Amino acid sequence: MNILSRTLRLTLWIAGGIALVVVLFLLALLLALRHEPSFYRKALAANPAELAQAGDQLLRRTAALQGATRRKGAWQLTLTATEINGWLAFDLPRNHPHLLPPMFHEPRVAIAPQTLKVACRVDHGTLSGVLHLVVEPTLLRPNVVALRFVQARLGLVPLPLQRFLERISQVARDLNLRLEWRQSGGDPVAVLSPAEEGSDGWNVVLETLRLGEGEIFLAGSSRGQ
Repeated sequence: MNILSRTLRLTLWIAGGIALVVVLFLLALLLALRHEPSFYRKALAANPAELAQAGDQLLRRTAALQGATRRKGAWQLTLTATEINGWLAFDLPRNHPHLLPPMFHEPRVAIAPQTLKVACRVDHGTLSGVLHLVVEPTLLRPNVVALRFVQARLGLVPLPLQRFLERISQVARDLNLRLEWRQSGGDPVAVLSPAEEGSDGWNVVLETLRLGEGEIFLAGSSRGQ
């Protein structure tokens, strides 16, 4: 009887320990999924009025650039992360609601030297949290941009990049861009360029792409129309 009693206690102790480990694992996973990157929290906490003004500034800058590229000569454009986030916060949901899948909400960006961080909320059943990507854009030569995908996470949980790469391929097809996949240090790299270089639709040449602290600088030339 004592042996059976000790065996039963040992069995219950082991089962309880396993249950505790499972609960702690699930709790840790839940907390990891709910983690929000600091840059994303900061971007969401920005003053709405300032964001709206910054988004309007981005629209004015891009409209001015569009006018400049219709004329022959050099052009340049600097966009800040605040301007981009202002556009994402107000103009995107109001005027371009179908650009993002329904499960994605509140996208925001952060810009650092050589690095672009993108994050958004994902609400897809059990797959909920903040999705964030780390991308390193580089201009290889005029009109040829390389995007190195360094990281994809949901909260703190790493995600496979395959689905994002498939989405990039679809976007490239939709925009009539030539896409070539490469590898760099084990990371996938998308090399994008115009599918019809020199056609009437590509009179604009991108010659400089530089990411600084909180801003993106673009420069190039236009052949005019």
